[in-house]
Amino acid sequence: MIVIGILYGYILWQDIRYLRQKKRKPRTFFLVIASVVILFIVMETLFFLRDRWTFGQTLEFLFGPINRMLLIGE
Repeated sequence: MIVIGILYGYILWQDIRYLRQKKRKPRTFFLVIASVVILFIVMETLFFLRDRWTFGQTLEFLFGPINRMLLIGE
């Protein structure tokens, strides 16, 4: 978990350094920082819930009814 935070911090630092070198607008800074923060929060949430929730369960919840409807027609 600490490694994930360090990696995201490094990526954010590289992004900000690049944006400063290219003299980007404040809106671009906001979009980049917001996207990194949102992705970090999602990654940490997935890390904490990895034992209780899986992506496969979500796919089954979303596409299970469609799959059952398709199989009934056969």
